[in-house]
Parts: sequence; C-alpha cells; structure tokens
Amino acid sequence: MERKENIEEEKIVRFPSKGFRFEIIILIVLMIFLCFQFINYLRRSGDGVYEVRKGLIQQNNHYNALAIRSEQIIKSDSDGYPFYYQKDKSQIGMDSVIYALDTDGTISQSIAKSNSDFKSIPAEDRKNITDSLSSFVNSYDPYQFQKTYEFMSNLNETVSESIIVSKIQKLSETDSGKTDKSLKKYYPQSTGVVSYIVDGGEGLTIDNFNSQSMNEGTYKRKDLRTTSKLEEGSDVYKLITDTNWHLVIQIPDNLSKRLDAVTSKKINVKFDDDQSEESADYSISERDGNKFLILSLDHGVERYADERFVSIELLLDENEGLKIPVSSIVTSDKYVYIVPDEYIYQEKYKDAYYIRRLDKKKISIDIMKRSYGKTYIYSSALKSDMQIISDSGNTFILGTEKEHLEGVYNVNKGYAVFKKISVLYRNNDYAIVSDNTSDGLILYDYIALNGKSTHQNEIFNK
Repeated sequence: MERKENIEEEKIVRFPSKGFRFEIIILIVLMIFLCFQFINYLRRSGDGVYEVRKGLIQQNNHYNALAIRSEQIIKSDSDGYPFYYQKDKSQIGMDSVIYALDTDGTISQSIAKSNSDFKSIPAEDRKNITDSLSSFVNSYDPYQFQKTYEFMSNLNETVSESIIVSKIQKLSETDSGKTDKSLKKYYPQSTGVVSYIVDGGEGLTIDNFNSQSMNEGTYKRKDLRTTSKLEEGSDVYKLITDTNWHLVIQIPDNLSKRLDAVTSKKINVKFDDDQSEESADYSISERDGNKFLILSLDHGVERYADERFVSIELLLDENEGLKIPVSSIVTSDKYVYIVPDEYIYQEKYKDAYYIRRLDKKKISIDIMKRSYGKTYIYSSALKSDMQIISDSGNTFILGTEKEHLEGVYNVNKGYAVFKKISVLYRNNDYAIVSDNTSDGLILYDYIALNGKSTHQNEIFNK
C-alpha cells in the first residue's frame, strides 16, 4: 500500500511559477469592455431608434399678398362737382370720358330736382346690376362682412353713376348749350384700368418695398367717389397703366430654400376669393433680413385693382418622400461639391452620372440635388482642388463651392453606420429626404433618433 502511494507521488510533475500571467490581464480588460457595452446596450431603449417611413409634410401655403402695380393718381385741375362715367375696375381707352366736372353746380341742381328710379337706368346697366346681385347671393358668406360691405358700397355707386349719367344725357338732349357750358369732360392720357379706391400705397414698386410695406395697417383705404365736391389739386381717380403686376409675400427660410432649388421659376397661384388659378414667374429677394417671394403676373390686374392685399394660396408640390426627424440629421466632415451643370455626364441607358478629370478619367458621382444651373455632387473619390473638364474644354476646380455632407446613423445591424441623405424639405421637426440616394436610406430602415449624441459603430438596441 505504501509502495502504491509513492508511485503516484512520483507521477506528479511540478512546474516553476512564472508570476502574474498576461492572459489574465487581457481577460480582465475584455470583461470590462463587455460590461461597458452591455450597460450601454441596456441604456439604449426603443425611444432612441426611429423607423423610416414614407410621409409628407403639409404646409400652410395661404398668404395675404401685397399687390404692387403701375398706378397713377389723377388730380383735379379745377373746383367742381364730379360725375363719373366709367365703372370701377373697367378697362378704358384714350377716347373714353372718365369723369366730368360741373364747374358752377348748375347740372348738379338740375339732377337733384329731377325724379329718379331703377327704371331710369339704361337696360344694359340694369342687366349688369341684376347679374351682379345674383352672383353675390350665390357666393354669399355671412362671415365675410367686409366683402358684403364693399359689395353694397360698389353697388350703390354703380346705381348712382348709371342714374346720373342717364340724366346728364337727357339734359344734353333738352338743353345742350347749358350742359356744354357748365360741364367739363375729362379723358385719360393713356389706356389702362380705372379705379376709384386709393390707400397711400400707389408709389410702391418691387424695388422700394420693405418689411414695413407688409403691414396692412399702414394703408388707409378711401373711395374717391364719396367726395361730393372736388377742389383743385384733389384726387379724382387712379389709373393702372400696365397689365403686368406683382404679388409679394414674406416667406420662411425653409420655403425660400425649397423654391430656390427649383430650376423652373414658375409657380401656380390660387386666388381665394374665386378659386381661380394663374401661373406666375417668381423670384426671391432679401430685405431687412427677411425673405420675400415676388410673384409676377401678366393678366388679372383689373380684378384686384381696388385691393392692396390679395388672399392667395401657393400650389406647391407635396413634400413627399422618406420622412425622418430633424434630430436624426448630422453633419459630416465630408463635403458635397457644387459644380456647374455642364461638367456632369450621364452614362448611356443608365441612371448613373460621372465627371471627368483633366486626364479624362471618369469618377462616378451621386447627385444630391440641382439648383440654378448647378449640381450638388458627392463621391468619396472627390477632393478639393481637383480639376475637372467639360465637353467644351472648360475646366473647373472642385471646392470653389462646397457644403458639408448631411446624413443619419443607420442602426439596422445593431450598431451605428453613417448614411448620406439628400434633404428635399424640412421644417422644425421633420425632414423629407430622397429615397433615390445611392447607398442611402430606404423604407423601413432604422436610424438613431438623436444623431448628435451617436457615434460611428455605437451599439444600439432596436
């Protein structure tokens, strides 16, 4: 028995101790790292991730637009009692009598003494008045009191003018000498649209308007037809001498950027009062630190000849695409280069684009957007100061214009990966991005909700 125990002891081989082992250090570091990542993983809840969906951003595109026209105020050259021959907002020629002055009051007294009723109005005028009443009744809105008041005022003036002109014609037929002696008739010096409403904004142009011009309280509306007796130098009527006119609205920066990126500078406008639509050229101007959209129209000026502000709706394309939170968007240290369109080439029969270096070598690019004859391009192969060439032999240096690349962190695989995006439109909360960006976002991708606090390769719990 003793012999057996001695044999077993002889089989045990003892190795000398080598101190603290390096493998243990690595194991400890790895355990600490895994614990840190696990804690970070647990801290990431579902609220930190957003699923990309199709969507749109609806914007209130209704505005009260400032109307700017070529307007002249015509003043009286003598004292007298005015009689207006032309209807408000009517187109007149140079051979049309606009108004007449009863210089001594004789005609006014004769008209006041004569009887008048609706039957004394010419048949054509009676029909126009009846049609106007019918149209007003059909479109009556009890909440639009101002329109009701304006309609009543215009109707009263129309009836009065028709009756007075009819009486003057009868007086001329019975006593032409007396009428010709005291009645002085006036003709316009140019063709145009006549208006009897002034408000103090007649001197506005697209060059001199400013932020204060958009204040509706600045203008004091006055109907010149309510003046029973004119004095020399007083306002008689307003003449709009050009069919081209403008509507101006103040717009937010996001709409300014959106319209600025559109190549075709045309926009459809709907007028709220009658729902009619017009196509207008547009430009964007900055005044007093604010952005203004200037709409240029070439017809319809007579419809709003009396209005300084016109209620309109901009008929913009819906902002539809991939909808993501603005909080997800981050700015990369990489650049999008802005180059003239002539340097962009398209592959035959493919929706693919490239540029050429001076040595004619092709570099494939992603087109992020186009604006004002320029294209925003991206490729990891592009560098500042790189020279490119067009078909015409012109050269361009990349980096002359550039902006930082925007993107989001895609977390589909459980860790953050930067993906570039092309923003089509954004407001304070959400952005619409293109679903056609190469190696970009697609429907149902998961992205980090808070992009600025996220880092490349950071682990996420979806």
